Amino acid sequence: MRRTTVTLNGRSYSFDGRGWVGPDCLRPPAAAIVELNRLAAAQFSDDDDQTVGYEQLMDSAVALRDAGQLERALRLARRAMAARPDDAAPAAVTCSVLRAMGRPKEALLVADDLVGQGSAYRPLLTSRAAALADLGLWEDALRQIRQVIAIGGGRAEAEAMSVWGRIKAAAPELFDQ
Repeated sequence: MRRTTVTLNGRSYSFDGRGWVGPDCLRPPAAAIVELNRLAAAQFSDDDDQTVGYEQLMDSAVALRDAGQLERALRLARRAMAARPDDAAPAAVTCSVLRAMGRPKEALLVADDLVGQGSAYRPLLTSRAAALADLGLWEDALRQIRQVIAIGGGRAEAEAMSVWGRIKAAAPELFDQ
């Protein structure tokens, strides 16, 4: 991913793959980021079009998701899914991006497709549990996150524990059973 630079209100800002940085090496405010993204849209599109190869697509999708460039992350994650439709990793990234965009139903559809094929990829199952929680389907979310923990031999990554905590906070009665 190449560095993209645009000028806003007489100041140059650069997108370094992790986020926007101003000339003072500080991150600009949210309102400025929206405008910077708009100004850089054509450059971003060219950059994304030049992103090829499964690993590069995945690395870029994750970096863009983490930088809040959700539309771009989604496009690249979907391209990675198209390159390897039976691979759960790009589906997990796609799910996490859709959830970040406030689209948990779509995230659930993506996850369900591979889970229905028997995928036991923990990040995908964790994202599926989070999407279920986003939709308030607490029992289903708990069942899914328990499966994630069981697959891990009783261990869970931070994201799985975060989902567990959300479920426990929202539906503590499920833990009394």
